[in-house]
Amino acid sequence: FALDAEAAPECPSGSSLQGNKCVRKSVVTQVDCPAGSQWSGTACVARVDATCARGLHFVAGRGCVSDAATPPPAAQPETPSASHEGMVKIPAGRFMMGTEEGFDAEKPMHPAVVSEFWMDVTEVTVAAYEACALAGACSVSGLTRSAACNWGKAGRKTHPINCVDWEQAKAFCRWKGGRLPTEEEWEYAARGTDGRKYPWGNEGASGRVCTKDTVSGLTGTCAVGSYPSGKSAFGLLDMAGNLWEMTSSQHRKDYAAAPSPGQYTCRGSGLGTLVTNSVAATVRFGNYANTGGHDEIGFRCAQ
Repeated sequence: FALDAEAAPECPSGSSLQGNKCVRKSVVTQVDCPAGSQWSGTACVARVDATCARGLHFVAGRGCVSDAATPPPAAQPETPSASHEGMVKIPAGRFMMGTEEGFDAEKPMHPAVVSEFWMDVTEVTVAAYEACALAGACSVSGLTRSAACNWGKAGRKTHPINCVDWEQAKAFCRWKGGRLPTEEEWEYAARGTDGRKYPWGNEGASGRVCTKDTVSGLTGTCAVGSYPSGKSAFGLLDMAGNLWEMTSSQHRKDYAAAPSPGQYTCRGSGLGTLVTNSVAATVRFGNYANTGGHDEIGFRCAQ
C-alpha cells in the first residue's frame, strides 16, 4: 500500500518502510536442526566439522545418523588393476626349495619363505617388448645378435622376446611397474608347496613343454602359452621349456655357496641345448650380467 507523502513514516507492525512503501517483513522462525547441522537463517545446513556420537556417523545434508541406517557397502571381489594385466597373484607361503636328487646346483634342499606377489602368466613377448621400445623405455641394442633371435622376425610377435640382456629385462619390468622375480619367488610360483618335480606335477614332459626333446623338428621358440597342460599350480605357463628366465637374484653355484660376483640366476630350462635338457622346476644356472643377451634366455616380470 502507498503512503501519503505528508504522513509520518511509520508502518504497521510486521512491516517496514522501503522507499515510500511499507513492505511486510519475512517471518523467519528458528528451528531445531538435526545433530551435525545448523540453522543458516533460511535452512538447516550440514556442519563440515560435525562430530557424531558413538553409533552415529555423519551424512552430508542429513547430519548424524545411526550406523545401522546406512550399513557399509558389501566387500567386492578383488580384481587385478590395470598394472596387473596378464598377471596372477601368488599367495604368501613356505616351501622346500631345491632338491637332493638333481644337479649339484639344486642342492641342498632348504626351507624358503615368500611374501605375496604378482607374476606374469607368460614370458614377455616380442609384441610387449616392442611396445616398450616404441615408448622409448626399452633398448633394442643386440636384439638381432644371432639368427635365433625373435626380434624383427615375421610371425614371432607372440613368441617370447629373447636376446635381451639383464639390464634390458629390468628396464622393461620397470616400465610395466614391476621388477624381475627373485629366485625364491620363481621356484615357488613354479612348484607351489607340494614339492612337485615339474610345474604341472610329477608326470612326464611330453606334450607339456616346448623343447627340442618333446617337439619334433623344433627349430626355435614356440608362441607363449602353446602348452596349457604344462601350467603350474598357480596357472603360470611355460615355467619349463621355451626359454630360460632371468631372476633378480645373484647366483650361487649351489645354495650353500657364497654368491658369485657378476652373475644372476636363470630358471625354468629352455629349448634343451643350453646347460641341461632337464625341465625340472628346480634346475638353475648362473649367467654373467655383462655378457649380453642369449637366444635361449628370456624373462617374465613380478610385482
